[in-house]
Amino acid sequence: DGWICPSVPCPGPAPTESNPIVIEIPISSPVQIMESTDCPNPCPWNYSGLQTKPGTNCKKFVNCVDGEVTDHFACYADNFFSDQSKGCLNIRDMGDGWICPSVPCPGPAPTESNPIVIEIPISSPVQIMESTDCPNPCPWNYSGLQTKPGTNCKKFVNCVDGEVTDHFACYADNFFSDQSKGCLNIRDMGDGWICPS
Repeated sequence: DGWICPSVPCPGPAPTESNPIVIEIPISSPVQIMESTDCPNPCPWNYSGLQTKPGTNCKKFVNCVDGEVTDHFACYADNFFSDQSKGCLNIRDMGDGWICPSVPCPGPAPTESNPIVIEIPISSPVQIMESTDCPNPCPWNYSGLQTKPGTNCKKFVNCVDGEVTDHFACYADNFFSDQSKGCLNIRDMGDGWICPS
């Protein structure tokens, strides 16, 4: 008696990396999120996609294009940014005992004059057996840093137009990260990290 069907909006397409489910918090929102001011650009060098902002307990994230921030987003109430689903998820959907992972600031993009590397001196006792099957690990026409095959992510090269220009190495518990394009400590690589073959 007098019932009217409520207006129900169309939910739209399923979320994707380029079209995530996000809710922006306006500046006037009463939610206070203390974030690190030590990381002006949370985007890893040359990375495109969504990235958690360090120091926000997974409440804020950014869209990166070629290593630069293009948009800022936030999750509200009991929702947190999920790197796996690339959107805001309710804490109940994150799994038992979920804790926001520590997100390091990637630092400035490496350059030829300022690479993020530590070279191993020739007198170093570290022995790395590398593949002799790959004289040039640079993909055709590629410019950037590239893991050297057969070195368990301990060595990498700088490529310019598909040719090797420099050789670099990571020491001790540090390994070359293709995502951050520099040497990272094994503790910062994530649980169960294995050097890709």
